[in-house]
Amino acid sequence: MEKTYGLPLFPIPSQFGTEEETQVKLTSEILFKEFFCDEYGNNPMVYEIGRALIDKLGGFSNIARIKLESDYLKAITYKRANSIYGDKLPSDIDARLKYELQIIKMRGLSNYFLLVQNVINSIRKEIGAIVAPAWGKESGSLVAYCLGITKVDPMKCDLLFENFIRTTDDSFPLMYFLINREAFRHVKDWLIYKFGESLWQRIVLLPSETLSNVKAIVTAIKTSRNIDIEWDKIPLDDKETLNSFKDGRYESLWSYEYKPIKFYSPKFIPSSFEDLTIMSAFIHSGLTFTREVYLKRKNGDAEFGYEIPCMERYTKETCGLLVYEEQLALLLSLLADFSREESYKSIYYLRMENATECSIIEDNFIRRGFKNGHPKKILQKLWSEWRSCCSAIKSKSSVVNEVWLSYLLTFYEVNYPEEYQSVMAKK
Repeated sequence: MEKTYGLPLFPIPSQFGTEEETQVKLTSEILFKEFFCDEYGNNPMVYEIGRALIDKLGGFSNIARIKLESDYLKAITYKRANSIYGDKLPSDIDARLKYELQIIKMRGLSNYFLLVQNVINSIRKEIGAIVAPAWGKESGSLVAYCLGITKVDPMKCDLLFENFIRTTDDSFPLMYFLINREAFRHVKDWLIYKFGESLWQRIVLLPSETLSNVKAIVTAIKTSRNIDIEWDKIPLDDKETLNSFKDGRYESLWSYEYKPIKFYSPKFIPSSFEDLTIMSAFIHSGLTFTREVYLKRKNGDAEFGYEIPCMERYTKETCGLLVYEEQLALLLSLLADFSREESYKSIYYLRMENATECSIIEDNFIRRGFKNGHPKKILQKLWSEWRSCCSAIKSKSSVVNEVWLSYLLTFYEVNYPEEYQSVMAKK
């Protein structure tokens, strides 16, 4: 077959099936329906549009291979999902996986996800590297989380897949990773040798001093205490770690090296990982005008409510304020039935300050929201507020990754102080 996106093919085990078998079993009509309907086999595309997309993927001769890759990706994703969430998956987890896997298949990206998982696992096992997701938006993918590509559960943090892969966007979604500095010196040549130059250009690996420190600390813990630690298997609700952030007692790490963070930590009084994320978002975004409002509300110095009661679902953690792109996308869907794609297109045009498109979106939001029973004046007020702050809000997926890395090293600083100090003293 012709390589999709010029990438090498992932070696799917022959016992799972072959491209030839798939080609024989499935007609072009069956393949068309599977690729160009939604995850439940409904709402098929207009034939001409679907046919154009098939041509982009290399035609029907390529589709059989992509179908095989997609089926294999689904099998290993669900196997990992069952190990994380249990044999009977919660309905929201199952629905999200179905949706993501369908989009990945339609975009011809199953092979990419399989290759990335293979690369990351190989780097860890064969080179002994530690690898973590960087500030990319791949954290919005539940599939990536189940595969072990990312480290934070997107369902617990309300991270959205559409922030990483848009259904109608032709751009290739790059995945960004951090790797400990020592391993980075060797990994490029090794990766090109094993997987080829084309894949190296599709995965961005960045050297990280933080991960080098973590690796050295874990090695020191093994030497001094004879304890084997999986470096990234740490509880995100560790009280001592959270208390150190609450009191402003931590080293200058990652996103928290910014001086105002140290100043504001005692004011934010973070008591959870989510609080750390909000604190970082406020400090690093353009939301300075609502920061004090948030602090007063969070600390009980100011009462607040929700313009429309159902908005509590997505803004409770931020005390009724808009802080993240993901919140805005979810609110547009909740109040006015915007599709996933419409929500992110709306955010794009709001950021671009495209007056014509913003006017169309505003009309749709108010008309649909009013049809859903929400007062027109409140909808107009919300739209005005969202439009004024849209350029300042941040992607929660990006913030979560930065905070996770800061939390990671602080966890070792607090819980293994001797080993932490011995490593840092050598820097």
